[in-house]
Amino acid sequence: MSRSNRTRAFSLVELLVVIAVIALLIGILLPALGKARDTARKAKDASQHKASLQAMSTFGSTSDGTFPLPSLVDLSDSTVTASNLQEKDNTGNVFSMLIYEDYLSPNDTVSPVETNDQVEVYEDYQRSNPELAQNPEFASWDPGFAGVSDEDGQGATATGRGRASEKSNNSYALLPPFGARKLAWRTDAESSIGLMSNRGTMYALQSGNWEITTSGIAPGTKSNTLRFYGSSKTWAGHIGYGDLSVEYSTVPDPDRTGLVDTTNNDKIRDNIFFNESDTGSSSNRTQPERGFNTFLRPWYNITVDGNGNVNATPWDMLDRGSGRGGGD
Repeated sequence: MSRSNRTRAFSLVELLVVIAVIALLIGILLPALGKARDTARKAKDASQHKASLQAMSTFGSTSDGTFPLPSLVDLSDSTVTASNLQEKDNTGNVFSMLIYEDYLSPNDTVSPVETNDQVEVYEDYQRSNPELAQNPEFASWDPGFAGVSDEDGQGATATGRGRASEKSNNSYALLPPFGARKLAWRTDAESSIGLMSNRGTMYALQSGNWEITTSGIAPGTKSNTLRFYGSSKTWAGHIGYGDLSVEYSTVPDPDRTGLVDTTNNDKIRDNIFFNESDTGSSSNRTQPERGFNTFLRPWYNITVDGNGNVNATPWDMLDRGSGRGGGD
């Protein structure tokens, strides 16, 4: 056989060159693929915010402009029982009403950027005769849907029935529909009012600026929510407003929500995860009927005392006592 007809093999050097080129291409393509994936997840998260706001608006068009309020539809305690009807108005029940009416699906309430392993889709949602309801035939939503994790899935809750699971079926924070904020729980809410958002971490006001807390029993720097969009030091997420628009923000106090007046004649930027008091302190964390600024958290364990005062537990870093991933 002539030398010209012999099959030429790769030399070791050529093989190494090919391997190097492949490695280079992988190094270029992987970040691009990761960025494309992150972009798609971000777009889907924004879409789910929009879907929830639209669902609330559609519901409002059938109820004189009022967004879903379990306390207004479950008057006979057919779904859940409560000593005061307002105790039914927790985040889980609100979203469950929208799903029950087929305005949303259970998948819409779990964000594609969710980082807490205690949040999962409620696959067995029952749109008819939900078995966990007090009187399934006349129920207004499936009470098995949980707005937060560890919402006593084993039995009695503040609403009289247990959730289907100890895990949460919801990723998102809502405006609490109590006190003056209830005026914004409508289709005619002002465009500066935040109605929902990705969950957020804990903050403190430092020299007029909102800083993530770094100390205490539940420092904000340990929050699952800081990893929604790739950062372990700053929060970023979507905010849905009263005009049904959705915006991506890298700060918890966007210009759009404006300023909050205090008795110190100061004006502080409205942090959407903070119930600013007259002095800018956080004394009203569990008193959502106080104030009118945007204050977004998942809410549960609603109680109303003998004087009509509403207290509620926000699902945040300070609500991690269960040890199961807890709030946040």
